[in-house]
Amino acid sequence: MTSSKTKTGLLALCMASLLMSGCSTLDTPDGTYAGNIFSAGIVPVFTTFYAQPLDENKQMYGTFMYRENDYWVTGSISRCQFKPEHQVICQWHDKHGAGIMDVRFDEQYESFDGNWGTYCGTRPDLIWNGKRAQMTPGDSQ
Repeated sequence: MTSSKTKTGLLALCMASLLMSGCSTLDTPDGTYAGNIFSAGIVPVFTTFYAQPLDENKQMYGTFMYRENDYWVTGSISRCQFKPEHQVICQWHDKHGAGIMDVRFDEQYESFDGNWGTYCGTRPDLIWNGKRAQMTPGDSQ
């Protein structure tokens, strides 16, 4: 029979091994990603997805903020639909307008690459990407 102390030690060893190996056990895109979008040039963006709890329509939602001149523009993400192969299609909205974001996550939900566009006949072809962030702009203040 294995003691409680031994089990705790084994669990700690397994967790340390997992962290050191760079592996991830994440199975949702929940969290904040630091990346870039194209908005009058390539600018930094922080995108946060909330997969749990889902919104009132049982869909993932989120927020984003990107740099514009000397300030941050904030926006919302809603009505996210999960598609095969880690593709997620959402609606976005900020002070400049609204449209569609179409991104594809890696298998561990550590990063995504995709595009965005407006509803005014523009296909989502402008860059929007991100990699899991360790801190957001608010953390550094």
